[in-house]
Amino acid sequence: MLITSSRRTSPKARIFCKELESVIPLSFYLLRGKKSLRSIIDLAYEKGMDRLCIIETKKEEPSRVSFIKVDLDWQWIGHMDISASLRGEKIPSIDEDIELSIQGKGKDLEDLAYFFNASSEDSYAILYLENNTINFYRKDIYSNLVGPEIKIMDLYRYDKNGQNDQT
Repeated sequence: MLITSSRRTSPKARIFCKELESVIPLSFYLLRGKKSLRSIIDLAYEKGMDRLCIIETKKEEPSRVSFIKVDLDWQWIGHMDISASLRGEKIPSIDEDIELSIQGKGKDLEDLAYFFNASSEDSYAILYLENNTINFYRKDIYSNLVGPEIKIMDLYRYDKNGQNDQT
């Protein structure tokens, strides 16, 4: 997954992106700068990544995470309106080709699995959903939570035509 931000981002959003990079296997954080969305999608495709995650801010806070499925005919697949808490720990990124495991309970579990391209397979990299809150575990490093805590305010998944599929 290629992780980037909106063009005019905040220091907290950049840290949020770096924390996401440390908990999502084979992810890569790209500082957006003046790059167009098209050039970022092309870069993700060239690097063999199948998802693009864009962090947007409102009043200096990460407020939305948007997802694009990357292939020859890329498409928006959805977004989450969020509030995020940072843990501030510096941990190494996952450079191994492993699955991101998704666990927990909640009505958004299936959509999150699709957004993050996660599976129910056992892995040491875990996205855990409970009470509309996403937390991450890295069993190879700690038994405690790592990375950002993401509170989901709203989640929207788009249909194949990029239209809102659910509210």
